[in-house]
Amino acid sequence: MKVYRTDEIRNVVLLGHGGSGKTSLAEAMAYVSGATNRMGKITDGNTISDFDKEEQKREFSISTSLIPIEWEKAKINILDTPGYFDFVGEVEEAVSAADAAVIVVLFSVSYFSYWRGGISIKEVFSDIIVEAPLGSRTKLTLPDGTLVWLNAGSRITYSQGFGVGNRKIELIGEGYFEVKRNEEVPFLVKTNSLLVKVLGTKFNFRDYPDDAEAIVSLSEGKVALNNLLKKEKEAFLLPNERVVLNKKDGRMHVEYSTVSNALQWTNGYLFFDEELLPDVVKELERSYNVKIQIASDTLNTFRFYGNFVHREQNIQEVLEALSATRKIHYIIEGHNITLY
Repeated sequence: MKVYRTDEIRNVVLLGHGGSGKTSLAEAMAYVSGATNRMGKITDGNTISDFDKEEQKREFSISTSLIPIEWEKAKINILDTPGYFDFVGEVEEAVSAADAAVIVVLFSVSYFSYWRGGISIKEVFSDIIVEAPLGSRTKLTLPDGTLVWLNAGSRITYSQGFGVGNRKIELIGEGYFEVKRNEEVPFLVKTNSLLVKVLGTKFNFRDYPDDAEAIVSLSEGKVALNNLLKKEKEAFLLPNERVVLNKKDGRMHVEYSTVSNALQWTNGYLFFDEELLPDVVKELERSYNVKIQIASDTLNTFRFYGNFVHREQNIQEVLEALSATRKIHYIIEGHNITLY
């Protein structure tokens, strides 16, 4: 029997309404990973997860099923949940076991046709959402081979037909992308503020809804950027450059940047480069899943520099380092923290 280390095990929950395609997606994942050598069908009653006689009769899940697969030397436990509003208890129990990502299947689709390369059904593909919960990061590989890291409190949405005619992703939060080159099908990442277009490159894209700025930092290759807040001509980035979009006035500008600093979070570091206290607070809230209140507006102008190891340093150790500057003090009450 193969033994896996704890950091090689992931629990992934499939969420969605009854009949939305979760079991078909689980079946496709098992087939592509090599866990099974055939694609079962719900209508035939021969899928891996919905094996209960009552499930076969109803043709949808009524309890959570576990489908273990192996992908890139990691053990991934797929939790196929029943329809959310039909069996809330089962779903909540499965979600509590998830430690990395949640895939939400929104609409029904013949997923088997996609894996067979069917083009004619691309208009009815469902959307897949992958999310990194607060306090954690998520790493995944897209169907085209693109590597994606999602920071805490972030998510991406893409079509189940990703790669069939388009490679478009919607991002909320922060993601690092190592894009597989494909000159025929550009890779697009869109937020409410910016649209990034690439062929094959490495870049970091940060655009949390509550951030004052959207930032794209380029490590390799070249990217094109379109401002979605204000009409401007298309901008381009070269390696070690970044674009900063001010969401308040809608203006964006390109500047030189030490891009390696922007990528520190992918290795488990919290890096603050003369950042304002409100921005530091947002990052700490996402990374440690806590609530932090700034008691006085006079503190908002203070800037901080620091580099912390998330896995090795808890929130109190980080706050101790910040308070050592004598700019702030803190009080911890459970998950609530006050800076004064």
